[in-house]
Amino acid sequence: MTLDDRQSAKNDSHGLFASLFACATLLIAGGVIFQGSDSSAALSDDQATETQSHQHEIELVSLVGPADVPALKAERPTPFPEPQWVSLFDQKTMQNWESTKYGGEGDVAIRDGQIVMELGAYLTGVTYTGKTEIPKSNYEVELKAARVDGTDFFSGLTFPVKESYCSLILGGWGGGVCGLSSLDTMDASENNTTTFRLFNQGEFYKIRLMVLDQRILAWIDGERIIDEDIEGTQISIRPDVELSCPLGLSTFQTTGAIDSIRIRKLSEPETVHWGQSDF
Repeated sequence: MTLDDRQSAKNDSHGLFASLFACATLLIAGGVIFQGSDSSAALSDDQATETQSHQHEIELVSLVGPADVPALKAERPTPFPEPQWVSLFDQKTMQNWESTKYGGEGDVAIRDGQIVMELGAYLTGVTYTGKTEIPKSNYEVELKAARVDGTDFFSGLTFPVKESYCSLILGGWGGGVCGLSSLDTMDASENNTTTFRLFNQGEFYKIRLMVLDQRILAWIDGERIIDEDIEGTQISIRPDVELSCPLGLSTFQTTGAIDSIRIRKLSEPETVHWGQSDF
């Protein structure tokens, strides 16, 4: 065998080894991604986003090599900053809140660290009167609420949407209807956000509401129940909850309890992320 032949054989063996190594790397990465996709099904939206980020890093290493990953990662948003929540209820007094004078409302009192809105002839509720500025867009509200007695909505959260207002209704129309009132003058029982859910008497539910320039999202106990594109949509409230503005809670012929409520402005990376049409 000549020197040229030996050099050619050596090059061929190196090429074969490189090909086998690349295939093994892709198989291992594929296995990790496959396992990650199964476990992420049970994660929350925020956790799933973080898991997907790690999966993308594995894919990048497999496809372009470790040296090129930093430049590509720089094109993705940085991690979200720590949320800056502001509590609106001290769980001791009615400071920052007042009973809403709808007419025929039930009593409102603090019991066991909760705001309890008693069953009334019609609506019972509280309106925020504190000094914390309530944003008009790009913000999130989180609260814990329960139906104590009655069969209609126990949490009617009225909130700003730019220059308008809207209400998130939970457990209305006989006890189970959830949705936004109103979109293009249609109530929570008759628009795109209408869903039905069973609520256990006396059980507190964690409620999240996120308001963006062109989108409204809502969750109950981590399950997303509303994801509505509101671009070009007429946002409004029913006239009977106008006294709940700018931020208020109400019940209808039902006793409801509020354990906590807080609010925060969204960071710019969060606004971009949640404002996307698909994520």
